[in-house]
Amino acid sequence: DSQERRCLEYCHQKGYRVLQIFKEEGISGQNTNRPALNDLLSIIKGNKKEKIILIDDLSRLSRNVAFQASLDVVFQKSNTKLEVVNMEFSNDPTGSLLKNIMTATNQFFAQQNQTQVFNRSRARMQSGQWVLKVPYGYENCTDPIKGKGVRPIKEKIDAVKSLLEKFAS
Repeated sequence: DSQERRCLEYCHQKGYRVLQIFKEEGISGQNTNRPALNDLLSIIKGNKKEKIILIDDLSRLSRNVAFQASLDVVFQKSNTKLEVVNMEFSNDPTGSLLKNIMTATNQFFAQQNQTQVFNRSRARMQSGQWVLKVPYGYENCTDPIKGKGVRPIKEKIDAVKSLLEKFAS
């Protein structure tokens, strides 16, 4: 994957030895409870040796200002330096400010995206469109007037009716 490749190239250029790679497959940086991140934190918390955590982009680690601040405390206590492939943060007040601004910006865009997705889904529902996973026995369709929606699959409609009637009784 491109993020891993960029990180490995960065390590090669800097002469760093890669000890372990932590991957989060399909989990947002907005989520603060992630298996690979938890594994990473458990490893570094008990290790006082100097080490570097490298990430492709700051938003990959956290999109939450408070959580990023708590990670920074853990990193500092465990003698761990955070490096980001696409941006260099100095280890002084200016670097802290820039990292906080970037994290706040990432948090803003993540929240803004959530709001847009919610508003678009709500507008689709209000216009009678189906926005969720299509239920069993139905299929997606496009009506020239109403737009996207769902319709029953003829071969499965009797089974669906029977199941719903049994459920309702």
